Amino acid sequence: MPKFFLKAKDTEGKTVKKMIEAESLDEIIQIANIQGLIPIDIREQKETLNFNFISDFFYTFSKTDLILFTTQLATMLKAGLPITRALRAISQQVENKKFAKALDDIRMSIEKGRTFYNALSLYPNYFDDVYIATVRIGEVSGNLAEILFKLAEHIEKDEEVKQKIKNATLYPKIVFLAIITAIVILITFVIPKFAALYKSFRTELPLPTRILIAISDFFVQKWFVLVFLGLTIAVLYLYLTRTESGKKIFHPLLLKLHILGMVTKKIIMVRFSRFFSLLFSSGIVLTNILDLLKNIIDNVIFVEKLNIIKENVISGASLSQSVERTNFFTPLVQEMIAVGEETGGLDEMLKKVADFYENELDFTIKRLTTLLEPFMLIIIFGMVLFLALSVFLPMWDMVKFVKG
Repeated sequence: MPKFFLKAKDTEGKTVKKMIEAESLDEIIQIANIQGLIPIDIREQKETLNFNFISDFFYTFSKTDLILFTTQLATMLKAGLPITRALRAISQQVENKKFAKALDDIRMSIEKGRTFYNALSLYPNYFDDVYIATVRIGEVSGNLAEILFKLAEHIEKDEEVKQKIKNATLYPKIVFLAIITAIVILITFVIPKFAALYKSFRTELPLPTRILIAISDFFVQKWFVLVFLGLTIAVLYLYLTRTESGKKIFHPLLLKLHILGMVTKKIIMVRFSRFFSLLFSSGIVLTNILDLLKNIIDNVIFVEKLNIIKENVISGASLSQSVERTNFFTPLVQEMIAVGEETGGLDEMLKKVADFYENELDFTIKRLTTLLEPFMLIIIFGMVLFLALSVFLPMWDMVKFVKG
């Protein structure tokens, strides 16, 4: 879309200069009139060589950007702004040029007669199925602003859970990386020099020293084996976490692990309850909700259970009965679903479940982090002690030999 440089006077007589994207000169004048500006000079900016592609390459579209967009759009719509004007205003503020271009395309699609949700579906990289389905209900019901506020709130809560997990695992990752780096440097560059010195003693070396020298020799002489092993582990990890056949092996094992399985189960309960509450309160049909939830939680066991629930619901069973038959959901979730069905407040009940498990997950993560810190310190102390004994024991033996 062409860019125009606008120089104008506002209602107070102050000079305003800005860049505006528009399809024609007439549209620029119309925008200026809407904003209460009197145009003085309007010039079309010719395309020049720029390096925006560099910033776009390093800028990724995050959930935070989606939350901000959704909240801004909801606020503007609630204030009575037409959706096309709201999208234009937001696109001019967005830093990511690709996303700004997508918003402009969405706006133009709406102007040509497309519905908002249908225009969003053209950009699955930014808007997933749950987002589009929720917007569709809001658009059809005429309550889009309120639906968008709810959607932003739920996405933000979901992102908070993910961020808590990332923050909890950051410390162990840094410590582990520091330990590995220190070991590689010592074994590759430092220990070989000590090994050459100790071998000149022509005496039997202590066991820790012999072990350390053997490890160092393996690192230096058989480094290609370690590279191959690292690549194999990386490929195996990608297979288990990115492919459907790998997930069928990895996800059941993950749920069976005592601590990780417990944390994973709580994360699933939080996300299931929160997004089910959002979709149900939006008025989406139950079977469609179950289909949409498959795209939110990436766990093959959970997806299998949702398929079972859907089959039971289609057969005439209630949601609470169907959930109970899976033997997967926690007793609290089952009980709150049953109460919600009886009272007609299923969305509120599941929202409370999500809040409860989110608080419990936060407590569990903090407790695990607290327990992990001394464990990491013990590992570091043990490694330092082993290295110290390996390096200094031969020296002490040499001193005794010289004195003797």
